[in-house]
Amino acid sequence: MKLIFSGVVIPVSTIDWYGRSVSVVFFNGCNFKCIYCANNRFIEVSNRLEPLFKGGSVVDIVEIEKQILDASSFISAVVFSGGEPTTQYNALEHLAKFAKCQGLWWD
Repeated sequence: MKLIFSGVVIPVSTIDWYGRSVSVVFFNGCNFKCIYCANNRFIEVSNRLEPLFKGGSVVDIVEIEKQILDASSFISAVVFSGGEPTTQYNALEHLAKFAKCQGLWWD
């Protein structure tokens, strides 16, 4: 399975889930226009670049799994953000199941 991905995987974050050390996976694009969005600048850029990512800048989901595994000694959970993760439902579902199999919480 391939994952269309924009932004970064933050391997270890202590600010994205109160009381936990987590990895954060930012997904490309969003189909909402929430006025309270915390990532609106990221989304504006990723929405403009989306055709480029669909055209070939694709990250294999195994690379995302590897980054999560590399950080697993330091984290207790994975946060999915972006953009809107459900626009890439198959990748989101796969990574959530992967995190669960690793004994990690996910949100």
